[in-house]
Amino acid sequence: MLKPSLFSRRSRKQLGYLLFGASLVGGGFSIVYFNNRKNNMFNNDRLISPIQAEEDAGKPINASQSTVKAIRNGDHKTGKKKLVLLGAGWGSVSVLHDIDLNLYDVYIVSPRNYFIFTPMLPAAIVGTVSMQSIIEPIRSVIERKKKRDGCKDCVIDFYEAECFDIDPEKQTIKCKDTSGYVVKHLAGDKLETQFELVYDKLVVAVGAISNTFGVKGVEQNTFPMKEVKDALLIRERMLDVLESANMPHLSEEERKKSLQFVVVGGGACGVEFAGYLTDFLMEDVRKQYPKTVVDNISVVVIQSGDHVLNTMDKRISEMTEKEFKEARSINIKTNSRVVEVKENEVVLYDKETKQTVGIPFGLCIWTTGISMPEIVKTLVKKLPPDVRKDRSLTVNENLKVIGTDNIYSIGDCSKVHQPGLVEKYEDFFEQADLNNDGKLSAIEIEKFVKLKESEIPQLSHINAAITKIFVKTGREFVTKQEFKEIIQQIDAQHYRPLPSTAQVAKAQGKYLADELNQLAKEGEETKVEPFKYKHLGSFAYIGGNHSVAELGGYKVGGAVAWYLYRGVYFSKQLSWKNRYGLASDWMKTFVFGRDTSRF
Repeated sequence: MLKPSLFSRRSRKQLGYLLFGASLVGGGFSIVYFNNRKNNMFNNDRLISPIQAEEDAGKPINASQSTVKAIRNGDHKTGKKKLVLLGAGWGSVSVLHDIDLNLYDVYIVSPRNYFIFTPMLPAAIVGTVSMQSIIEPIRSVIERKKKRDGCKDCVIDFYEAECFDIDPEKQTIKCKDTSGYVVKHLAGDKLETQFELVYDKLVVAVGAISNTFGVKGVEQNTFPMKEVKDALLIRERMLDVLESANMPHLSEEERKKSLQFVVVGGGACGVEFAGYLTDFLMEDVRKQYPKTVVDNISVVVIQSGDHVLNTMDKRISEMTEKEFKEARSINIKTNSRVVEVKENEVVLYDKETKQTVGIPFGLCIWTTGISMPEIVKTLVKKLPPDVRKDRSLTVNENLKVIGTDNIYSIGDCSKVHQPGLVEKYEDFFEQADLNNDGKLSAIEIEKFVKLKESEIPQLSHINAAITKIFVKTGREFVTKQEFKEIIQQIDAQHYRPLPSTAQVAKAQGKYLADELNQLAKEGEETKVEPFKYKHLGSFAYIGGNHSVAELGGYKVGGAVAWYLYRGVYFSKQLSWKNRYGLASDWMKTFVFGRDTSRF
C-alpha cells in the first residue's frame, strides 16, 4: 500500500495563485508573438497547390498522373558536399545545429518527423508534463537553422522515411515510406515506394531499441519505453489497469494482483519511471479512485545488480533505495534476474536464495538493456570481417565507422574504440626491464613510470598495484604475466564505454559537426583532434519532488537536486515554445494535479 503524499492541496493553491499572474503575462506575450509570426508567414508567402500552380502558369495538368521522377538528391547541383543524417534524435539535431550550410547540403531521414526530449518521457507518461511540451518538429528545427545562419536558399531536406540499406561502395542509401499513407511512384510499369539518396558524408544516429536478452515473453507481455508510441501504450495500459481493477465483481486478491506495477531495470530510466509513477498514484489516483483500488496498489522495481542506479556513486544508490522504501513504499528486488514473463506474471531467479519466484502484475515496464536497430545490423554485415564482431558500429577517435571512408556514427548505436594500454604491455615491459632478466623490480618500475607518466597519466596507478603484489607474494619483483594483469586492471578502470545517454549523443553531434566543417574547409587529409567526452553530471528523479545528482565531485539529493534537475532540463529544451510549455505544465500539475482520463 502506497503512503499518502505529504504535499497539501492548500499549499499548492497558494503558490499556484502567485504564479498565475506570471502565466497570464507569458501567455499574452506568446499569443502576440505567434499571431504576428502567423500573419507575416501568410502575408509573405501564398500557399497554393501543385494543380493551382500549373493552372497559374497556363499549363494543362492531369491530377491523376503519377510520372514524377523518384526523389534523388543527386539532382541538386549546388557544388556542395552532400551530408545525410539518419535519425532525428539528440545526435542528428546536434550535428544539424552546428553544421556549416555553406559547405554542405543536408538531408535528414527518419521515420518520425519530430525530436523527443527523451529524459522527460516518464514525466509525460503520467501527465506531469504534456507530450507536446517535450516534442519539437524537425521542420521547426530546420526553419530556425536557416534563419540563424541567414541562408534561405541552402539545402536542408527532411524525408519521413526509413533507411533499410546502405551501400558504402556506391555511397548511397535506400529508403522507403513506412507511414500509414504512402504515395506510390510510377517507375516504368512498376509502382514503387522506395527511393535512393547519394552522400559524401553519412552520419548514422538511429539510436537503439530495447534488448530482451532472449527472455521468453518479454516482447509479448511487457512495454518498452523508448519512443512516444511506447509512452502512449504505457499510459493507456496504466489507466486501463486502474479502471478494470475497480470492477465490483473482483475479489480483493484478484484486485491486488492486477494493481501491482512492475518495473524491470534499476537504472536511471527505471528509477525515474518508478518515481513519477508513485507521484501519480499517491497524489492523483489516491484522491479520485475508491479505497478498494488505492489500498491494493503496489510498485515493484527489479534489478539484477546489488543496488539501483549502480552506475552512480554508492551513496546515491543508498539514498534512492531509502527514499523508495520509506517514503514511496516501493518494493525493490535486487540480485534478481528475470527468466520469463508470462501474461500477468514475471518469473524471477533470486541469486541469493537460488529460488525462482513469480510476481503478478497488471503492467510491466521493461527498461533494461539496449539492442541495435536493423539498419545497424545490415551495415555491420558489410564491414570488413575484423570489425564485425561488435553488434554496434565501432568508431575511431574521430567518430568515423572503422572499416569505412566516409560513414560516421554517434549516439547509442555506436561504440568508441578505445585502444587500451594492454595492447602495448609487451613494449612497456621491455622498456621497463633495464637488466633484461625477464622480471621487473620496484626500482625498474619506478623509473619506467617517471619516464611515461607525463605521456600516459594512468600509469601512475602501477606503483600501488605493484606494492600489493609484493606484500601478497613476499617477492620484490613481478613477472611479465603479473605486469599484464596490472595493465588490464588500469584499462578496466580508465577505459570504460561511454554511457548511452542524451548527453553523450549531443556532445558527439557537436564534435562531429565541427570536424566535418574543418574537413570541408581544410581538406580530407587534415588531422582533427580526437573526440573527448567531458561528463557534466547525472540526474535521476526519485519522486516526491526529490532528485539525486552527481555533479563533478558533488553528490546531491533531495529538493535541491530536484530544483537543479528541473532547471537543467528546462534550459536544454530546443525552443522557447517547449520551455513555455514545460513551465505551464509544471504549474498546472502543481495546482490542479494530473489528468486521469483515457483519451
